[in-house]
Amino acid sequence: MEPEPWTQLGGSAAGASAAFPSRPQPPREQERQRQQEKLSGVVKSVHRRLRKKYREVGDFDKIWREHCKDEETLCEYAEAMKNLADNHWAKTCEGEGRIEWCCSVSREYFQNGGKRKALEKDEKRAVLTAKSVPTLSLHPTSKTESSSENSNHSSVTDESLHPSGKIRLLDVGSCFNHF
Repeated sequence: MEPEPWTQLGGSAAGASAAFPSRPQPPREQERQRQQEKLSGVVKSVHRRLRKKYREVGDFDKIWREHCKDEETLCEYAEAMKNLADNHWAKTCEGEGRIEWCCSVSREYFQNGGKRKALEKDEKRAVLTAKSVPTLSLHPTSKTESSSENSNHSSVTDESLHPSGKIRLLDVGSCFNHF
């Protein structure tokens, strides 16, 4: 049996995917991948439409009420999410199951600076939006208000952590109990 190309270069199998193209997947795995992409596309498109409508209209309650009345979209979304959870996320993906993935993403967000990065990104986006859309502010914010908002970011992070270092989460967005 011939050795794998990356072992000849002194590298590991983990680094091989960047250096060498992956082997063709079996047709069954290709079909599974296509189905997963299609289903996740359904979910992502619903999220994208909601964000777009919010940017255009700005009235979250109105947009959400309209969304909740759209039974066709809700059914399509629910079916896609259930199929993804049952048939795709339950399988291990790149050595990590969905529960392990949720844990690692939560740790990254709450304990390793992910939340700070997300807040910084939101602030940059808000600054860019404010520069591109001239608005008249009826309630100008003072520097002390702004700095207290920034300190609130870290307090929210601290509130999510138990003294033992455990993260306390409430999952309110699941379409069913997949844990």
